[in-house]
Amino acid sequence: MNVEFFLRSHPLFGALPASLVAELAARARTRAVAAGEILCREGDAAESVYVLLSGRIEVERDGKGAVASLGRRGELMGEMSILTGNPRSATLRAELPSELLEIPASAFQQALDRSPDLGLRLAQVLSLRLSGAASPPSSTRRPCYAGFLMAGPQRVPAARALAAQMVGVLGRPVLVYDLGATQNAPGLLQTLSNVPVEGQEQFVRTLAQQNPTGVTELTGTIREDHWSYFLSILRETYDRVVFGIPIPFFQPIHKTVCEACDVLVPVCGREIPADSAVEKLRALGKPMVVARTQGRARAPWVGFAGVSDLAIPASEEDVADPKALAPIARKLLGRSIGVALGSGAARGYAHIGVLEELEREKLPIDYVAGTSMGSVLGGLYAAGRSPAEMAEFSRDASRLRAIFSLLDLAIPTSGLLRGRRVEKHFRKLMGDVEIERLPRPFRTVATDVLTGEEVVLDRGPLWKAIRASISLPCLFEPARHGSRYLVDGGVTNPIPVNHLLDLGADRTIAVNVTAGPPQGARAPGILTVMMNSIYTLQTLVSDARSSLADVTIVPEFGGLSWTDFAKAPEMIEAGRAAVRRALPEIRRLVT
Repeated sequence: MNVEFFLRSHPLFGALPASLVAELAARARTRAVAAGEILCREGDAAESVYVLLSGRIEVERDGKGAVASLGRRGELMGEMSILTGNPRSATLRAELPSELLEIPASAFQQALDRSPDLGLRLAQVLSLRLSGAASPPSSTRRPCYAGFLMAGPQRVPAARALAAQMVGVLGRPVLVYDLGATQNAPGLLQTLSNVPVEGQEQFVRTLAQQNPTGVTELTGTIREDHWSYFLSILRETYDRVVFGIPIPFFQPIHKTVCEACDVLVPVCGREIPADSAVEKLRALGKPMVVARTQGRARAPWVGFAGVSDLAIPASEEDVADPKALAPIARKLLGRSIGVALGSGAARGYAHIGVLEELEREKLPIDYVAGTSMGSVLGGLYAAGRSPAEMAEFSRDASRLRAIFSLLDLAIPTSGLLRGRRVEKHFRKLMGDVEIERLPRPFRTVATDVLTGEEVVLDRGPLWKAIRASISLPCLFEPARHGSRYLVDGGVTNPIPVNHLLDLGADRTIAVNVTAGPPQGARAPGILTVMMNSIYTLQTLVSDARSSLADVTIVPEFGGLSWTDFAKAPEMIEAGRAAVRRALPEIRRLVT
């Protein structure tokens, strides 16, 4: 970097005599610091003044963590101690890999002595800073930088499509920059080197081209040793950037860019990132949202800390379809939505009405979790079945003949029903689709009847997981799952909102269908006694679990009972009505 040119274009040093600028440049040195590295400590003697070239620096005082975050290029740090002669008043730590210009205290003091104008300008800067009238620090405008990692020729159009979806949500420009070009060729930064520091942001805007979708694209190559500086310019110019990063990787430039990103989005299609590359990505400590193309299984490393996944409703060839990357865009912007469907036997049919009404409101559902009857309908929805299809299934299943056809009585050792016919029915309904290949991330739960532990079911055949989650104690024989004996998940977690959060949902909706047992005048039968006892206990747990959600939908069932399987249409309508009552809350959730 041309230090003398940088100082001449700096607002504070630019008015100094040329000879003095040359002397400062000769004595200054550039210093690179890694993320987490301490630049200076509170209480240290002041030996230097720092000017930020690129990156971001945290300011810590009294051991209480960061009190400010400085990311504006040209930001001056450490000058107060030089002026007062006191020790450092704060610790400076690199929040991101950063580069600074370090000016010795003696050189800075000599410049002050020889140029009254420098002292006057510095006093103005300090006055503005102390009064709070200075420009807001860049930390008030937290950028979202996404590294979009993909193999093949679809990377560039897919990155544009992702940015277009982000523009549609935000209503603000999103920049796309692809790293596929040869990065060591002369290019963009050589052009910028002739522009004063205070004009570089506007100059970058003039170089970028905006297409009709609102996506802004910047082209031109950046030398590897200039990237940190270029990223700093971008942070002051665009608060949303999508970097297209080719697979296979990992070149040094890829690491530099990935370190600057807030989130990484590797695409798993025909070519899945190699384990060694994934380990390098994970070592960066960045959140990852794995985008898997249609029909691809969840990558084995999804589920590690900070790693979630979302399915793209398109093949690898069609990944650049305008709507295919909408779930990823919502996740990057913190607006992904998950729905938890609670247990409730026949009342669970209300979930169909809830999903139908949410779709009518055009509410996108990115994650699904369910327990017991909620696992049946949630699993079908995650597999791509529509509420209309589920309503048709419910009408068929609610006929008495259909209900009785699923009953296979057992000698009552661990349950009245074997559950084999139910298994056969679910397998016919769902096929052998595996949970990790579902179009929407899905999770259900069951209960280990021997230990009382909650068991998370998020892999393997969908029908097997659902069979375990609906195994009402005493009614069904427990489902075998390895060495475990599993019963209804509602015993431990009737509304699994916490699993939506684990999957990665930013905003959550719970559907509680156990609230308010019906009042009846007739003497209850043995089945009613058993189910009312279980679901009355679940009601208490459901209230606590649903409190984790941003919005809770509670259908009103009147006299409809948990055992009224023949009244599916009335249950579905109760779900629709509950969503209509909750619409004000739901609409606030998505804005």
